[in-house]
Amino acid sequence: MVFFQKIVFVRAAPMLFLLLFSNGVGAAERWNVEKIQFTGNKAISELDLLRSIKTRPPRTIFPKRFDLFVLDEDLERIETLYRSRGFPFARATIEDIERISAGRRVIITVNIYEGELYIVDSLGFCHLNVITEDELKKFIQLVPGKPLDPSMVQSDMRLIRDNLRAMGYLQANVRSVQMLNMEKKTAKIIHTIEEGPLIKAGSLLITGLKQVKTTVIKREVAFDSGTVLTSAHINKSIVNIYSTALFDFVKIYPDTSRKSMKEDTATLPVNINVKETPEYSFQIGIGYETDRRTFLNGDAEYGNLFGTGHRVSLMGYISQPQRRLQLTYSWPWFLNRQLWANFSVFANRWDDEFLKGTSNGSVIALRGNITPDWIYNIWSTVERTRFSEIGIPEERLIARPIPTNQLFALALVNDTRKGIFFPGLSRFGMIQAEIAGLTGIGNQYTRYILDLRSYFPFSNDKFLLSFALYSAVAVPYGKDEFVPQRELFRTSESSTRTIRGYNMRDLSDLNDEPDLITGGNFILVFNIFELNYYFTTSFMTSVFSDAGFIWENFSTRTPAVFSVGIGIRHSLPIGLLRVDYGLGIAPKINFPGKLYLSLGLPF
Repeated sequence: MVFFQKIVFVRAAPMLFLLLFSNGVGAAERWNVEKIQFTGNKAISELDLLRSIKTRPPRTIFPKRFDLFVLDEDLERIETLYRSRGFPFARATIEDIERISAGRRVIITVNIYEGELYIVDSLGFCHLNVITEDELKKFIQLVPGKPLDPSMVQSDMRLIRDNLRAMGYLQANVRSVQMLNMEKKTAKIIHTIEEGPLIKAGSLLITGLKQVKTTVIKREVAFDSGTVLTSAHINKSIVNIYSTALFDFVKIYPDTSRKSMKEDTATLPVNINVKETPEYSFQIGIGYETDRRTFLNGDAEYGNLFGTGHRVSLMGYISQPQRRLQLTYSWPWFLNRQLWANFSVFANRWDDEFLKGTSNGSVIALRGNITPDWIYNIWSTVERTRFSEIGIPEERLIARPIPTNQLFALALVNDTRKGIFFPGLSRFGMIQAEIAGLTGIGNQYTRYILDLRSYFPFSNDKFLLSFALYSAVAVPYGKDEFVPQRELFRTSESSTRTIRGYNMRDLSDLNDEPDLITGGNFILVFNIFELNYYFTTSFMTSVFSDAGFIWENFSTRTPAVFSVGIGIRHSLPIGLLRVDYGLGIAPKINFPGKLYLSLGLPF
């Protein structure tokens, strides 16, 4: 006889306490896991089972402590794994825990009853009014022919709901039922869809404002009154409001309290609840990097001039080779367009082995979005320099008499990283072009910079594999034969990246004098790989390999160098502490290598 039945998952708790204590393993005693083995498993390998649980034999010389409660949770993890593979009635129980007095070790045996494999043979949909069955089948994951997976059923419920909300049915909800044919070992999934009305935006009801004017909220909202309100409109509006840096809480939702959800279309007021951030901010930090040594930076800001988000900030930076002070006025929605305009004045002082002197100038910059993922920056700098000492050969001082310089620049940036310590599956890309002396004032040169980074987490985010490429070229033009000394490229500077295992002087092709580091017109740094392992949420270790060099120009034939190394990272309140040791291996071994200490990831 063929019949259907709702799935019910029940796991009878094993008598762990009785079993353990009958073997003499007391809760207050320290015992270590020697081995964990499985019986009865056929569909899932022992390796996959071990990967799904936390009770494991030691993978290093350090023993793994046996924990009774963790083992009990592991039984549930095993059953969850089996359910995701189509075995709804799988059960995991303890078969034996063998105590080895020598070394206080235990050998654990887990027995698995797999049950029968159930395959999805059909899908059913109820109450389809605005989306067809064929359209649904284009994006749902659990289709006929696949093993029954309850987690995938839940995922499909969210996919259907989210697609409806993206169409303007913000009250859409989905209920799903899984039914088993016990005789044929098949499953039927029925999705019941409640679409609710198509919602249009009415008036805005803004609450939580104290110092910020309502115009700030209204200009960032991505929908107009009378338009169909979708989840994309709401999410983009929330992102826009957060981007003003004036709020630390934003919530947007339609007011459904006064309308019947049985209507086909409803025009509803839209609630926008916000919480303002403090108008004043101040921060100061101290850090250390092997090449820049100890540095101190800080900034102070007032972020809500005129109640419309205009801000004034003062930024300072002090290190052994450089000091910088910058005052910036920021204007959001410049000229009533979705642009950020920054107007800055600055003063610098250098005191290193190739430059000694001061400079001051101003910067005008515009920032905006081309697409939600791509940001552009345009800026122009006018700078006047006064050098008391320039540590470069006389022949490179040709066409250097003009102390004032003017530069125009454009940068395109794409950044999907979720954070510094946990970037997630993400990427960073930047293309930057600079041209100086275009108006005939100052040095004439161009610079082009490419910065690419990719991050790939795996094994439940315990590992992070990343790759990066940095390349830049500087080319003189017009009356100039050389790019200004200060604009040449050097590894280990904050604007470039380090080839770990080498000093900067090891990589420069322009060392006419043994103690002089002049940099080069062309740089290539390829972080071949960096593999990080997260021991905890705040501590990880890494292995890496870097390659690259600094060349005088494209025609230089000096071979690149390669290095390998290891490192540790630890998250601190002031930033990410990084300690790396790199050893050059090609074209020759650069023993004893180099140790790096800094705050922040290498790329």
